[in-house]
Amino acid sequence: MLKNVNFKYLLLGRTMSNLGDSIYYIALSWYIMQVTDSGLWLGVFNFAIFIPNALSFLIGPYIDKYNKRMLLIICEWGQLLPILALTLIVFNGIENPYIICVIVATASFFGMNTYTIQDAFIPKLVSKKDLAHAQMRRCTCLFRIMQLIMFSMP
Repeated sequence: MLKNVNFKYLLLGRTMSNLGDSIYYIALSWYIMQVTDSGLWLGVFNFAIFIPNALSFLIGPYIDKYNKRMLLIICEWGQLLPILALTLIVFNGIENPYIICVIVATASFFGMNTYTIQDAFIPKLVSKKDLAHAQMRRCTCLFRIMQLIMFSMP
């Protein structure tokens, strides 16, 4: 199944996206604590990250209806642009947690939909007999990379 180039690219993209999301969540959580020294703001920040998940049921019908490839590209760019804006905000010393939380919620809205779209792609990329194996690989790709990183450390 890993001979399927399109599935391999989807798996690699998802792994890199998961890794990047994890790093930026941790880094921004630390930044919010440094800027505000407030557990309340850290809670607001985490709420801004996860509230779009509560709205995900509204997006499913659109994913089924429209071109999944184009929607995936839109969602990836929709996540990338706010994260680039956050990078500029942090490096320019703008310490406004309100702005950061709004931008994070926007990035999270697009980011959470990429996973749903990727899941909808899998049946189109692999044969029916390989579908269960493909879903298993999709679920464990980041876990395996993290294991490799942890076991390779001195």
